Amino acid sequence: MPEINPNNPIIEPAQLAKWLEFPTLLIFDCRFQLGAPGVGSSSYQQSRIPGAKYLHLDEDLSGPIADGSSGRHPLPDMASFWSKMSQLGVDEHSLVVCYDASGGAYASRLWWMLRWSGFVNVCVLNGGWQAWNASGFPVDTSPLSGEHFIPGDTSKQELSYPEFELLDRYRVKAADFEQDLAHSNLVDSRTNDRFLGQNEVIDPVAGHIPHAQNFPWVDNLNEDGTFKSKIVLKERFQPLFESAERPTFYCGSGVTACHNILASQIAGFPMPSLYAESWSGWISNPDRPIQTEA
Repeated sequence: MPEINPNNPIIEPAQLAKWLEFPTLLIFDCRFQLGAPGVGSSSYQQSRIPGAKYLHLDEDLSGPIADGSSGRHPLPDMASFWSKMSQLGVDEHSLVVCYDASGGAYASRLWWMLRWSGFVNVCVLNGGWQAWNASGFPVDTSPLSGEHFIPGDTSKQELSYPEFELLDRYRVKAADFEQDLAHSNLVDSRTNDRFLGQNEVIDPVAGHIPHAQNFPWVDNLNEDGTFKSKIVLKERFQPLFESAERPTFYCGSGVTACHNILASQIAGFPMPSLYAESWSGWISNPDRPIQTEA
């Protein structure tokens, strides 16, 4: 059975093409667009990698927003998440590949959630949908059946899910994070203009969490949307991992921070932590400090 090296959790299109007929392979299409949440599922319905099933960021990879303290994309209840994944065929023997059309920005969220739950055999398609098409590999444009589990499909009965153990060291809990803020090796994954509060187009408050460093997730990518080499990524993240304290990554809502975490794993570093509530959760409490200068 093929296995994925957790320290190099990306797969090239040519390798995935060789695995398409492997019986335990499961491919998840995570295409999504902020501000137009239906675009990803619509694109998926038109064409997809053969055998791929769709997971929607808002509906499948996030929980209810509630009072906002958990951010714009709260982590879902993991029992419910794994019940859904089980319905889609995932078990402890599965080989999971996820992709999107945004350089891995959304696929990395699914990758991180599975890794957090203790599932190791998961990787992200390097270059995503664009790289698959550019390589000339087959594309499925046939009408969809219920087995693809389009968001909103509740026809399937609930199934059991594997009893994976959540790895607490992969996530910093909100209460602990605020208490230890001054001592954290904290990394903001948003673009620099949002980090500095110069161009906040999503959240109602601009700026960043005090003491944070800015490592924009987009800087992990080449111009074609593929990840930069292991050597380049190792040089990029080396200063963070030279610290005595494990890095903690955040972004706007806990999604693209996972991209930085994924890139750090390609580089071969120990798994860092995620502050899943991120900036949108931080600013839900107006008494918390914010910073706008570097």
